[in-house]
Amino acid sequence: MILLAVPALGADVNVYPGNIGSGSLSITGTGWTSTAAWLSPAGNEFGPESRHSYDMSGGNIALQGFVNVGQTADANVDDWSKYYAKFTVRDNASHNVDVVFGTDWLGGWSGIDPQPWDRIRMENNMGLDQPEQHYCTVGGTHDMGGGGPIYPSDRNYYMQLVADAPTQTFTLQAFAMGSSAPITTGWPPQNTLDEAVWQTIGSIQVGEDFNFANVEFCSTLWSSTQAAADETSTVSWNAMNVGTPLTTDQVPVPEPATLCLLGLGGLGALIRRRRKA
Repeated sequence: MILLAVPALGADVNVYPGNIGSGSLSITGTGWTSTAAWLSPAGNEFGPESRHSYDMSGGNIALQGFVNVGQTADANVDDWSKYYAKFTVRDNASHNVDVVFGTDWLGGWSGIDPQPWDRIRMENNMGLDQPEQHYCTVGGTHDMGGGGPIYPSDRNYYMQLVADAPTQTFTLQAFAMGSSAPITTGWPPQNTLDEAVWQTIGSIQVGEDFNFANVEFCSTLWSSTQAAADETSTVSWNAMNVGTPLTTDQVPVPEPATLCLLGLGGLGALIRRRRKA
């Protein structure tokens, strides 16, 4: 896991509506059942006759957008996720790089009580590393140094999976609050801020096997065997886009009219951030 020092945040960037836009997936029940949808940029519709038709070989191109997991089933005590939401970049040889959201129950950490934690992980089917980061959903008070609060996530995450074909790498970054990341070189500590901050969760090098010139994007929501038969999980996305990644001194902001899609937590985080600006 690569950690960023807390930067002085710069100008807000209106990321709405994105060239993919908004959508959602819902799944009910137990067992490994799934539902899926294409993530098609405007002017490049994926389908049975038009697979792997997007070119990311120019480098420094991101699949990015807000992902809200506030309407998913929480993990039971000491158990793993009841759902897995995947946002996939797939080449024409079926090599996948996925941003996967889930919710795990984690034990006490630095004085914070056990609770469900949202997990964001970069997965792949090429046997490479799978860097991840957890974000608390309840929060608490830590005992590091002089102690202090860890604020919970609002469960709305801006993620960007950056493809850089010249270096054959994928890098996953997230803009959110409530991270389990340890103290960084910046101050105040990254995981004690009552506002969202950028984190680089990790990078993988995919080598020459991954064909950046012929890719497709899709979303999939799985229900795991941990879910009860009547439990429903819904994952939604907003301002989803394929394009130039944001820098870590920029703040992604949805158009005000779309804030209702993100829930009151997203609105509260945005208000807090602007009051501190």
